[in-house]
Amino acid sequence: MNVALSELPIFDSLPECNETVLSSAIEICPSLAYISDAYNDARTRGWARNPVISMWIPTTQDDTLAPTSCHVASLFCQHFNKELPDGKSWDDEKDRVARHIIDTVAKYSSNFKNAVVGTQIKVTPGY
Repeated sequence: MNVALSELPIFDSLPECNETVLSSAIEICPSLAYISDAYNDARTRGWARNPVISMWIPTTQDDTLAPTSCHVASLFCQHFNKELPDGKSWDDEKDRVARHIIDTVAKYSSNFKNAVVGTQIKVTPGY
């Protein structure tokens, strides 16, 4: 999933949150139990209630990718099953899951949800 942001995310756990600090991967997977739960959720319900997310903000390295003071971020979201239970399809669920991904990041970044001005949901072919 890609998102357009009106400002750089501020991660509450980082004492100094700036473009230099955020120029590498931001991993949302606080423990091995978190990862295990995400895997088990994907197996039983199709997608993780607490997904593992690897976020990159390429505008921290190339400011030509977005308007001045704005940013783009790519979120690589893990633990989503190809097959959803109960005959659901990813076409039907992807918007709800995208909102859930944004809410998950917002647990760690207080301004993230309000900074999102656009989304691009990418689904692997065959899903």
